[in-house]
Amino acid sequence: MNRAFYELIRSAPKGRWNGIQRNYGPEQVHQLRSGVQIEYTLATIGANKLWKLLETEPVGIYLGWQVAADGNTAGSMYPDQSLYPANSGPELARRINKTLERASQIEQSEGGVKRDWFAPIVADAEAGFGGALNCFEIMKAYIEAGAAGVHFEDQLAAEKKCGHLGGKAELGAMGYKFQFITLAGFHSVNFGMFELARNYKERGMTAYSELQQAEFDAEKNGYTAVRHQREVGTGYFDLVTMAVAGTPNDLQDRRVEITGPCDRKMVINALNSGAKTYMADFEDSTTPTWRNLIEGQKNLYDAIRGEISYQDPQSGKQYEVGSKPAVLMIRPRGWHLPELHVKVDGEPMSGSIFDFALYVFNNAKKLMENGTGPYLYLPKMENYHEAELWNEVLDAAEDYLKLPRGTIKDKIREATEGHDGTWVAHPGLVNVAAEAFNEVMGIKPNQVDRQRPDVNPSAADLIQFPTGERSEVGLRHNINVTLGYLESWLRGTGKDISFRN
Repeated sequence: MNRAFYELIRSAPKGRWNGIQRNYGPEQVHQLRSGVQIEYTLATIGANKLWKLLETEPVGIYLGWQVAADGNTAGSMYPDQSLYPANSGPELARRINKTLERASQIEQSEGGVKRDWFAPIVADAEAGFGGALNCFEIMKAYIEAGAAGVHFEDQLAAEKKCGHLGGKAELGAMGYKFQFITLAGFHSVNFGMFELARNYKERGMTAYSELQQAEFDAEKNGYTAVRHQREVGTGYFDLVTMAVAGTPNDLQDRRVEITGPCDRKMVINALNSGAKTYMADFEDSTTPTWRNLIEGQKNLYDAIRGEISYQDPQSGKQYEVGSKPAVLMIRPRGWHLPELHVKVDGEPMSGSIFDFALYVFNNAKKLMENGTGPYLYLPKMENYHEAELWNEVLDAAEDYLKLPRGTIKDKIREATEGHDGTWVAHPGLVNVAAEAFNEVMGIKPNQVDRQRPDVNPSAADLIQFPTGERSEVGLRHNINVTLGYLESWLRGTGKDISFRN
């Protein structure tokens, strides 16, 4: 009979059915199958992996009484007596496998999978939550969820004896090791939270800082949770966005970007500079006087409609935009800057939202008619909460203006080696910068395909002070640059793009 089961389940390894006794045959299994043979990949791979591990070192994830305690679909806490919904265990197994799948996807996107992330899940099906049909259904649910193994307790479901009741046999070595994972995880999480709460009561945020420092110190041992945005797949979904939504064609090649304020002459010169993109800057190269901000918005409005020109009052020279202008993007002010001239509910509104909203409201649809779009550079974000806030702002703007979701594109990260381009602050530097990137990239528009899995900075690397000599000449130079920039800012120009020692 076992030979017939090997024919029925061809993925089973040799010896898989040795010693198995059944009161049914393969013809009955075949009779109960559907006409479509669905492949349960995770369950199949996990079961075969678990079978081999049982002969060596049984390692895996055990779903036991913690499902009753705090991992059930009722969202409540129960003793280990089959009181919780029967779908709780399969749903938890599904969630765990999705977590392991995300870890594998992240590692693959960063240069290739280096380890087997899918630890086999052994699930406790209690006493079946009912009779034979209930056992049949919960076993199917666990297979669909990707469990590698399921064990049933030989008890009456209505009178199940949990761990604190007598009359149960002692666990064997394999069962003990799997139970250890459950117990260790439960106690580690709970004790860790207890200690944090106790220390916070005594020392406030110092306790949290100590916890974070302990995490940073553990990085050398392989701990990675300090990079929480990476762990949940931020970089992975960036790649998904690029593959599905795509980067607009006119932003594919950004090997040289020019940046500067939004005065009329600068706008024209920047668009004519030969750079691939021009980042019109309402941030730190523009002194945020009301006149500068409103005139800057007007200049961009005219440029987008092909109506911008400028005549130098001293030389009489006429400036107009050529036939191949740079792609336009804007950088609104950071979240820390208010706009004192406009109030909402009696309070000055965010300078970020003012710059963004005025630009997008007036220009988004015209930009799309021109075959481009409203592109943004979002500066000085200090944490993911600020990124989430920007996302809400972008969504709200698209909904209000009835724009397709994803119309407004933003750039919120800088690359290091393998980056796609560089900034310049003067048209005279465009060709110099372009030559350097042309030599490396050739005709390719970008280097998105060049990943850097070898770059894995630690927390200590990110806060390391630069090394080098300190000199009086260098100090004087830095002071001169600082004073020059401040003078330019206070004069209302907001930039100091040239400097000589």
